[in-house]
Amino acid sequence: MHIGRYTFHLHQQLLVNDGEERKLSFKESELLKVLYSNRDKIIDRREILNLLWGNDNFFNSRNLDVYTTKLRSYLKKKRSETGDTHH
Repeated sequence: MHIGRYTFHLHQQLLVNDGEERKLSFKESELLKVLYSNRDKIIDRREILNLLWGNDNFFNSRNLDVYTTKLRSYLKKKRSETGDTHH
């Protein structure tokens, strides 16, 4: 899958940009897949929680926050290194 300047290899759980590879965890990969699959629509947080963890309890909600923050940092890292700050 192509996500902006990135290529995401789901089965290998790799996020690649300019030859630089980042190995994602299983949950990071699953979250990125869900977000990419729903890129043209708003997806409810509870729906993501139920898809990834089977329920929407508080602890899973916090996990979602952590994985979202990690993915954002991976996707922003290269952009900030090149001076491109447009979102």
